[in-house]
Amino acid sequence: MPPSLLLGALERVMATALDPTSDVIPADGRVAEPEMAPTLQRLTQTVWPALCHIMGCDMEQLTQQNVFQATRQALQEIQSTVVGMGNDSQQPSGSKGDVAEPLQDLAQSKERFVNRVKLVKIEDKTQQVTLAFERLANTAATLLAAVAAEVQRRRSKKVAGSDLPCLYFDKSNSAVWLKVPSKQRRQFTVCLGEAGQQQLKDPEADFGYADVKGQKQLYTCEALENCLTEYRDAVDEANQAATKALRELSGKLLPSLRELTSAVQLGILLQLLYDHSVTAEVAGWSLPAVGREEQLAAGESEESVGKHGALRLEGVFPYWMEGNKPDTIKNTITLPEMMMLTGPNMAGKSTVLRMVAAACLCACIGLNIPAQSSSAVPHLDAVMLRTFSGDAPIEGLSAYAVEMHEMSYVLADASERSLVLIDELGKGTEVMWGTAIASALLHKLINKRASGIFATHLHGLLELFKEVQ
Repeated sequence: MPPSLLLGALERVMATALDPTSDVIPADGRVAEPEMAPTLQRLTQTVWPALCHIMGCDMEQLTQQNVFQATRQALQEIQSTVVGMGNDSQQPSGSKGDVAEPLQDLAQSKERFVNRVKLVKIEDKTQQVTLAFERLANTAATLLAAVAAEVQRRRSKKVAGSDLPCLYFDKSNSAVWLKVPSKQRRQFTVCLGEAGQQQLKDPEADFGYADVKGQKQLYTCEALENCLTEYRDAVDEANQAATKALRELSGKLLPSLRELTSAVQLGILLQLLYDHSVTAEVAGWSLPAVGREEQLAAGESEESVGKHGALRLEGVFPYWMEGNKPDTIKNTITLPEMMMLTGPNMAGKSTVLRMVAAACLCACIGLNIPAQSSSAVPHLDAVMLRTFSGDAPIEGLSAYAVEMHEMSYVLADASERSLVLIDELGKGTEVMWGTAIASALLHKLINKRASGIFATHLHGLLELFKEVQ
């Protein structure tokens, strides 16, 4: 994870979890016990088992105190090294002031230390970069002005702007050179103050550069090359110093890696729950009674609750719709056992199956569901949704073989505490054989005492079960 993202994640955890009135770092420098708002503390305690499961450790190994203490210490280290958001933002050399664009492009491509670490960590190196860039900019500007003046002096008429020399940034060579239009190409020798007389030279022929674009129009000189070399060396040292500072920071954080990763995961869980609660309120979702104990506490009778709890969805609607809208159609679905569902194409059978699967899955993990709060869902050991499938040529399986493979998994795992939702079984073969196979599989699920819905187009299946009843 990039340091800036880790910093943002840890700051978000601390900002949401700690009492904003308490100091993050006490005056005596010691890390204090985190003070959490009561509601958030209860929420954190609720999700902590899930966090420990994600991290693959038990609650004795991963305690809230250790995580928050490690997070505070890590924030100290990170904030002292890494550039954060907002006021700490840095700019490459030449971003401010009257500097030619090719020089700005050079600084943008070379100065990778910018916005990686705070400049105070590599202050001596960045000062060298600043001085080297200033010398390079002054030399390039002086050279450009001298050559432009010489071009004007040699022409009897005033030279148009398009025919004047200009600076050019060559990205592949990380260099800034002088570009002289073909009409003005001659041997130039100009005076650059302290650098003395300078003769324009070819970058490729005289200095060994490779892949020089437009080499017949690009020129440099000894003074400009010396400044470029000095700048490149200074930037390389600054980049290496920034990398070293980040590696030292990583070494300090490494012993607390598990706690810091847990803090980031906790932030994700808390953000997920917050976003879910906000979205659920807007969409008209609510919390059902989950499990036998909750249902009995809510006033349900022993008979209606049964052995494991009732499965009743009141006012349920598709999860991609908003329950507060008047055009949203709601239904009440009770599933004490396997139920058969039939109807024409586009009647909404698959929608019902997906709707029930999503509602029960959300309920079992403690989330709101697209139904009324009077709904009841048992503790399920599995939610199985098997929808229509076709051929699988890559695997060498026909539609019928795919159906049988999928149903073999369902029959192997289904129990009396499972929710099984089967859609369009038996379409991979002829109607008679499909009806027979579907009937046998449905009988097997009924014998396992699973709850669910068996959606089908096979009307003969209805006749068979009428005879059984």
